[in-house]
Amino acid sequence: MRLGIENKIMLPFLLLVIIPVLSVGVVSYLGSFNHLLNNEKKLSANELNNAAFALDNLYQIGIDNGLSPEDLRFKTTEFLYEKNMAGFFLDTGRFEGVIEDPELEKALLVAMQDMPGRFEGELALPGRDFSRRFLVYKLVPRQNLVLFKPVQMDYLAPPLFEIQKYTILVALVGVILAVELTILIAHSLSRPIRGLADVCREIGKGNLAPRFEIKRNDEIGILAESIRDMSVKLDEKKQQLLKVQRLNEEILQHTTTGILTTDHTGRVVAVNDTAKDIMRCDGASNSPVLDELLNLAVLTLEYGKPLHVIKQVEDNQDRRYIEVNTALFDDEMDQKGVVVSFQDVTRKRKIEERIETINRLTSLGELAAGLAHEIRNPLAGMKTSCQVLAARLKDNQQYLPLLEGVQAEINRLGNLVTDLLGFARTTPTRITAVDIQEVVYNAKFLLDKQLANGNIAFSVQTPTNLPPVKADKDHLRQIFLNLFMNAVKFMPNGGTLEVKIEPSDSKSLCIKVTDTGVGIAPGNLYKIFNPFFSTDPRGTGLGLSVVQKLVAENEGTIDVESEPGRTTFTIQLPVMGRG
Repeated sequence: MRLGIENKIMLPFLLLVIIPVLSVGVVSYLGSFNHLLNNEKKLSANELNNAAFALDNLYQIGIDNGLSPEDLRFKTTEFLYEKNMAGFFLDTGRFEGVIEDPELEKALLVAMQDMPGRFEGELALPGRDFSRRFLVYKLVPRQNLVLFKPVQMDYLAPPLFEIQKYTILVALVGVILAVELTILIAHSLSRPIRGLADVCREIGKGNLAPRFEIKRNDEIGILAESIRDMSVKLDEKKQQLLKVQRLNEEILQHTTTGILTTDHTGRVVAVNDTAKDIMRCDGASNSPVLDELLNLAVLTLEYGKPLHVIKQVEDNQDRRYIEVNTALFDDEMDQKGVVVSFQDVTRKRKIEERIETINRLTSLGELAAGLAHEIRNPLAGMKTSCQVLAARLKDNQQYLPLLEGVQAEINRLGNLVTDLLGFARTTPTRITAVDIQEVVYNAKFLLDKQLANGNIAFSVQTPTNLPPVKADKDHLRQIFLNLFMNAVKFMPNGGTLEVKIEPSDSKSLCIKVTDTGVGIAPGNLYKIFNPFFSTDPRGTGLGLSVVQKLVAENEGTIDVESEPGRTTFTIQLPVMGRG
């Protein structure tokens, strides 16, 4: 049970007053009890002494009158009954006289063991119901008789109350006065303390300007004034902290860096708006980016040191790059937490990849051009020699198939050299305003026969009033021609080739070329733009490399998504500005 402030003040005062009063009362009562008990024992001893003297006289008279021992024993027994006393004859071991309590016989037998050499004394008996009992005895040697008498005194005996009534009255009056005085003192102290406690509770709830009036000159008044000053200073500090908190929140919400904090178990505590945009969730639901961030937070807690990594995340078939920094901090429970700051560097990374690809393609193109020139001249000589040999051996038909096979391989190498030269050739880019729909239909017109023969349906989806793109028209024709030819190649059983054109934003157009072919294996998805990579044994592996190179030269981007039965190339091209 919880004690109130008044009870906490009253109890010590009451104990300090009541305990001494009760102690004095108890000591006085016990002293009176022992005094009365000793008086009773002395009276009993005197009574036994008088009886012993009387029995000695009676014995002497009997001797003088010539009475026999039996008559003397009879006279002694009559005396015991007349005087309402009891005795024990040592020679016969018999009790005579009035014995009210049978236990006295047992007690007397115990006393007999200490009797030799002693003629009188007392023996303590077990008490009953808040009382003390003694057996007072006296030896009459001439008659071998032990006289005894029990003495009993109750702790609650009326004579004690009669003696102690004034002491008890004084003690009760003292206790009552002490209680009244203690209540007054406790009330005078507890009332302002309760008021101060209420004020502290209000301050704890956030009310830093509570109203209270305590005008005292003692320590409680000093405490009240200190609490009043403290509340004023706390209110000032609170306003300052609120300003700092608002400033920090504004900074966190408007920074371009995502901020996420976790507790010592890796559970999300807080996220800012930028973090939600990057993660594409609010922190409560799951997302691939959030899962990676939480894994890094757990690793930071395990290693006990910050991390800095760039993670590649597959988010709904969208490859993203997230730059992450983690740091440890101590939370309000003095346990470790993690602050995770991160940015979406996908665009930056893709630009770096495109620059790296362009540089690699440029170097490869220069190498390819040199090799093509070195290979073309020997091929021309070999082709001429084969033609001469074929003319000389036209009558010998068994060698002609061999020569024709050699010429076919020479022609294939020649085509590869031509492709290499086309890949390596750098022509000036002639940027003009190009109607993208016109270019798409022109490329489709060149492949009408292949589309019809392959049972491939072609469709174009485009809104009206599309702005022209800023590009080289010949480059765009080559880009779409290569993409369409590649799609036809991988739809051997027919299908659908679809082109969808729509504004991406106010500065670019998005062109999606989708086919229903066999698709691209996930392991090959990021290799298809590499020069000489091809899954077609008859292909050179340069078609998509040329496409990527031409798109980059026209300040555009190209991406690919694929799954079994559907492949989509997405091209972003800048629109022509209006001026």
